[in-house]
Amino acid sequence: MNSCHFLVSLLLLLLQESLSSRLVCDDSQCNGTGFYDQQEGYLSQCWALYEEAWGFPFACKEGYTVHQFENPIVLEEIGGFVYFTCCKEEEDSEEGDIEESAISMSNFQCVDTECTSTINDCLVDAPDEFTCNANSKYQYPRKSGAGGPTFMDDMLVWFEHYVCCNIDDVKARPDINDLASEGCVLDACSSFAYSDVDCFADGPFEPMTCDSDRYKYPHKTGRLGMEDGFYWSHYECCELDDGTPPLKKTIVIREGVRLALGSIGFLLTLILLIGICTSRYVYSHSYNLYLVGLAIPDLILNTTAILGGAMSIAGVSTRLMNQSGYAIFTFYTV
Repeated sequence: MNSCHFLVSLLLLLLQESLSSRLVCDDSQCNGTGFYDQQEGYLSQCWALYEEAWGFPFACKEGYTVHQFENPIVLEEIGGFVYFTCCKEEEDSEEGDIEESAISMSNFQCVDTECTSTINDCLVDAPDEFTCNANSKYQYPRKSGAGGPTFMDDMLVWFEHYVCCNIDDVKARPDINDLASEGCVLDACSSFAYSDVDCFADGPFEPMTCDSDRYKYPHKTGRLGMEDGFYWSHYECCELDDGTPPLKKTIVIREGVRLALGSIGFLLTLILLIGICTSRYVYSHSYNLYLVGLAIPDLILNTTAILGGAMSIAGVSTRLMNQSGYAIFTFYTV
C-alpha cells in the first residue's frame, strides 16, 4: 500500500515539474563570434566551428545552453560553419505564458534536407521562397542567420540560408524582406532573370527596376553577383529616392549612341540587300549571293542593337536581346 502511495506521489511530482516548466529556444541568445562582409557574406552568432582554435565557438548568453541538432547543419558555402541555437528551461507564469521572444519546444530539431526552394538546397535568392517539404515532419522554415555569395547554375548570386524544423517558431520564420534595409524590400525587384526576376542588374543590359507603387526606388546594396564573367550589382526597392536611377545618365548616352549606330547599320545593310536583290544582273553573280548571306546576320545584329538600346533607355531588361547579339557575334568570329 505504501509503495502505491509512493509511486502515485512520484508521478504527480513529475507531472507537476513537466507542467511548470518547458524548454524554450531563442536564436537571439546565441553568443558566438559571427561576422559580416559585403562581398564574403555574413553569419549570425548562431554559427560556429567544431575547431574552437579558429575563434568561432558554440556559445550562448548567460542562462542559456547550446542546443545542437541530431543531424548537423553545415554551411559549406561559407567555411563549413555549423548552425546551433540556445535553449533553457522556462517556468510558466500564472497564465501559462512564456517570454514573447521564445517558443515552447519539445524535441526541437531542424534539418537542411527538406528544403523545397528552387533547387532544394536551403539557399534562397530573392524573390524565391523559403519553403519546406509539406509532407515531412520538418515542414516549418526557420531563418538561420546566414547569407553570402555562391554559384547557382554557373551564376554567382547572393543567397540567404534557412533550415526546416519540426516546430513552427513564428518569430524565426524567414522573410526575404527582413534582409533589406529599413524602408526597403526585396520582393519588389523586377530585374529580368531568364524565366523569373531577381535583384541583380548591371545598367545597360539589366536596368534596376521595381514593380511596386510604394517601393519603387532602386537602391544599390554594394553586393555583387557574377554571370558569364560579367558582374551584376545587387539592389533593393525602397520608399524614398536616393538619387539612384534605373540607368545612369552616362549609360543612357551610351545606349543612345548604340541605338543611333544600330539604326545606321540597319539602314545601310537593308539598302545593300535591296540593291542586290532587285537587280537581276547583280543577283546573278554568285559572289553577290555570298554577300547577301553575310548581310542577313548583320541585319539581325543591328536589329538587336536597335531594340536593345531602345529597351535599355526605356528601363526594360535586355539580357536575352544581348545574348542573341552575342550569339551572332560568335558566328562572325568562328
